[in-house]
Amino acid sequence: MKINLIKIGGSVISRESSPNKFDHSLVAHLAEQLQPFRQGLILVHGTGFVGKPPALTYGYYKTGKTQKKDSMAMIALKEELRLLNHRFVETLLAQSLPAIPFTVSQTFTPSMDGLKAGAETDLYQALDSGFVPVFYGDLITCGDGCFRVFSSDLITLLLSEVVKPDNTIFLSDVEGVYHKNTSEPIGVLNSSTAAELEDADGDRHDVSGGMSAKVAHALKIAAYSGKCFIGSGMKPEIVGGFLRGEQVRGTRVEAGNDSTR
Repeated sequence: MKINLIKIGGSVISRESSPNKFDHSLVAHLAEQLQPFRQGLILVHGTGFVGKPPALTYGYYKTGKTQKKDSMAMIALKEELRLLNHRFVETLLAQSLPAIPFTVSQTFTPSMDGLKAGAETDLYQALDSGFVPVFYGDLITCGDGCFRVFSSDLITLLLSEVVKPDNTIFLSDVEGVYHKNTSEPIGVLNSSTAAELEDADGDRHDVSGGMSAKVAHALKIAAYSGKCFIGSGMKPEIVGGFLRGEQVRGTRVEAGNDSTR
């Protein structure tokens, strides 16, 4: 079975001005593009305007770990993240994508370094049944009253190590990875070209580390993937075109010798 692992950024699926901060129309159009490729499809989505504001308010974008005094707010945030995922899955189902949600707590180890025993079997059973597993960035408990961020980029990396996808695609709100002050995305990204990028291209207040962290994850993921691509999720035809084998605007990521975890 051909496996397509697609990470849809929170900046794609969420809008600060939209009801519930969810962009239903754009997600529906993405689902239309993905519907022909539903067999062997795994989706991961970020938290966007639901997850980022609390990270700034409570300061854990710096450390990835919350403070015990903020536990009630984090419990409320976990519910908001669950509802975001519910709206995402509900929209996919309306477009005839048989999406089935997977949580990080049921799938990954508490140390966030791999899959739990039996989780790989559950994942492949879902794929073999024709379902589309859907994961999302979340908070996990630490056992001390605090929570730790389990980012959608890390989820994508851990999944890629297990399923060895034919294609891994990152959909963002930009058309690829850029050099500073250029309007054209880099055609091919590898460890050499990544070293030339400047930190100014990233969002340092992004709890998942901004574009610089996404580039680092993508370089690692490319080592486990047949093809790895970063492109715009704001133009749903991009992902459809890539999966059809067309030449589309974006950045192709090539693994280097240092691109293993």
